Amino acid sequence: DRIDEAMAVLHTAASEDNSDAHSELGRIYLLGDGVDACLNHAKHHLDIAAESEHMYALHVLGALYGVKGALETDLTLSLAYHERAIAAGNYASIAWLGNAYYFGYGFEENIETALSYYRRGVEVLDGCCLATYGYHLLRVESDAESALQCFKASSTSGDHEGQYYYGECLLYGWGCEIDYVQAVNQFRLSAESGYVPAMYKLGSCFFEGIGCETSYDNALMWLLKASNKGHAEAMYKAGLCFSNGYGVPINHTVANNLFQDAGEHRVAYGYYLLAHSYLHGHG
Repeated sequence: DRIDEAMAVLHTAASEDNSDAHSELGRIYLLGDGVDACLNHAKHHLDIAAESEHMYALHVLGALYGVKGALETDLTLSLAYHERAIAAGNYASIAWLGNAYYFGYGFEENIETALSYYRRGVEVLDGCCLATYGYHLLRVESDAESALQCFKASSTSGDHEGQYYYGECLLYGWGCEIDYVQAVNQFRLSAESGYVPAMYKLGSCFFEGIGCETSYDNALMWLLKASNKGHAEAMYKAGLCFSNGYGVPINHTVANNLFQDAGEHRVAYGYYLLAHSYLHGHG
């Protein structure tokens, strides 16, 4: 909480050509972390750090040149920065390029190129690459057992997506025996890291008593967290808590608002529940 002093120390270190200081100043100005965000200041410091092959600065510059709305898009430059970041040891750039090619983010969609990056990430046990490559194995190649190994390794690395997908495998028996208790543990780890789908899944487990004792208080807490982040299924399920008095006094007005929000987020069941309220005069 002593931003001015911290910035003074960082600027002093930067004036002595400390690449870590330049990289940190770039991050601070880019995100507006305690100071006013300034892309020009951020780029200035990141450029200097990148001259010393600083892995974080290279990765961020690659990302900034590869997305719209930041620096002027230059995919050739983006690719070059990311490859330099990878060479310097920043494996997040492997995942970034894999996702960019797999989903067509900025780059033209190219599944084979994407998979080649994911495999590079898997070799160095990058959690994001393990999770996304596992998802491809599960959904596209229908190889649940191999996907499970990727998710498990990703979870061990602390990746929140890997934890979530590993939990889903345990919940539904994809490539393994069903283990509801361990599934809930994985969802909890992921949810506590801020992954919204895991918040919804954990809330649903508490709601239905899957892998844990039924707890409407905990269910509502996690469902509202997910709902506030825009998760549509969580909206209507939280609405059910308010409409039925699960973990909270009955409040049809709040319930109906959540049902409508779910419907407006293209989950038709939300509109069905709202129509049910109109039919019976609930609120």
